[in-house]
Amino acid sequence: MKYILTALLLCFTCFGHTQNLAYHFTEEDLQGAWASDNNYDYLDKVIDNTTPDPVMVLENEAARYDMEEIDPRYKRVERRITFSHTRGRVIAVYDHQGKILKSYEKYVGISPPQKMVRVIARNYPGWTISASTYRVYYLRDKGKAHKRYRIRITKGSSKKNLRLDEVGNIL
Repeated sequence: MKYILTALLLCFTCFGHTQNLAYHFTEEDLQGAWASDNNYDYLDKVIDNTTPDPVMVLENEAARYDMEEIDPRYKRVERRITFSHTRGRVIAVYDHQGKILKSYEKYVGISPPQKMVRVIARNYPGWTISASTYRVYYLRDKGKAHKRYRIRITKGSSKKNLRLDEVGNIL
């Protein structure tokens, strides 16, 4: 009996740890987002309470990018810098002062917010999410960011591709 309880405890411990291995971010990774005064508006538009941690990490890195590292000969022109990790990338265009003028972000395998999962479950009962892509387009001139999820759902051998906006509306 003792061995069975020990084995069960070990199994639950292993499963608990494996679920956390996909994203291991420290609090330090998620803090310090406001390091650059130039990009408050960028972070304000792209990050909200449903933004996944891996997305926030890259968006914070882009917002904190230091233009001082650039060769002085190129400081007067716009610079395109790419930030990436295994699940996604941010391509940001900066002006000569370090402000993000526009960005294109793409993340693969990011779980959609629960609100979107509920919308899909309500509209497509019995279907499961098999793949997802999250995209963000930011334009400083327009003062907004467009966030879109492209989600593949499956039911048996049937597949459907859905597009959802940041609110969870199916497009």
